[in-house]
Amino acid sequence: MSDSDANGAIVQRWSRNTLDALRAGGIRLSAETLSQLEQYANHVELRGKSLNLVSASDVTRILDRHVFDSLTALPLVVWEDCDVVDIGSGAGFPGIPLAITQPSARFLLVERTRKRVAFLMQATRELGLSNTIAVWADAETLALKRGAFADTVTIRAVTSTNEALALAAPLLKPTGVVILWQTADQYEREPTPTGWTAKWQAVLSLDSIERGIRVCHRTVSNSAE
Repeated sequence: MSDSDANGAIVQRWSRNTLDALRAGGIRLSAETLSQLEQYANHVELRGKSLNLVSASDVTRILDRHVFDSLTALPLVVWEDCDVVDIGSGAGFPGIPLAITQPSARFLLVERTRKRVAFLMQATRELGLSNTIAVWADAETLALKRGAFADTVTIRAVTSTNEALALAAPLLKPTGVVILWQTADQYEREPTPTGWTAKWQAVLSLDSIERGIRVCHRTVSNSAE
């Protein structure tokens, strides 16, 4: 939901339907956390058009569409004291909403567009997210520098399941998990590749598209591939 301030800017607010949907999914957040997520959504709205952070049709529903979608991963894995890499972070989805709700986890937001990295750095600074770092890099370069250090890798903009897992694998600990946001249609069209096992978790969607999360674990280690 959104309204406008005195200057005509869109102000992001939680809708009752979205809050009810979060609770229905077992996600209960404090008033302070909900307020911080609103603050982040307003950062995205303010810079969204100039940096192409979200589509024009989504500007009025950043919380109901993008933040909500990011938070649907919360019940699926253990986040406490984890190292998380968000590949292709863009405007910070899902990394920043997850970082706001999981202060004990450490988040690395990986983005190839310099202007978006500048936005991510500003947003995390103004939100006071000491557990979050944004870097200007691609996943391949990061893997060469850091190796397999991540407990969890998140990718929300998944064009290909095979490509997404190929990007994630070099960064992932042997026991780590990859979380891919997909439509139900993509999950059916793209089987999980050899060397991985996956579980599909349908999530409540606030539009007509059937969505879910593919939670992937490796069946072989990098050294055996």
